Amino acid sequence: APLQASGAIGFAFDADYFNHLALDYKARLNMLAPVLREVGFQFSMPEGAYYLFADFSGISKQDDVTFAKWLVEEVGVATVPGSSFYSRPELGRSQVRFTFCKRDETLRAAAERLTAGIPGPASGVRP
Repeated sequence: APLQASGAIGFAFDADYFNHLALDYKARLNMLAPVLREVGFQFSMPEGAYYLFADFSGISKQDDVTFAKWLVEEVGVATVPGSSFYSRPELGRSQVRFTFCKRDETLRAAAERLTAGIPGPASGVRP
């Protein structure tokens, strides 16, 4: 099976490769997370994933699909609606998933767009 074959190839890499990969992902997370918090997302820091689930209920009362579409169309940042990861979709209606396994320049651009595109609470303007 393809997954088994790719797993076997993974065993050929030494620990340095995986340690470096983990450090790279941690640096990317540390680039994105403060911006997400600054604009109003709430989340727990992941400890081994390349993504994070962020609650946007402090930013918008929209459902996750509508909010994700708004982020793409108005802010220019793509996420995945949280409900798509739950067997009971209603549990993810106020969440979106951000991935940080992207190039640094992509994450910097996303950070700039989020900062510029999501109105602060003091503005009274929320999507």
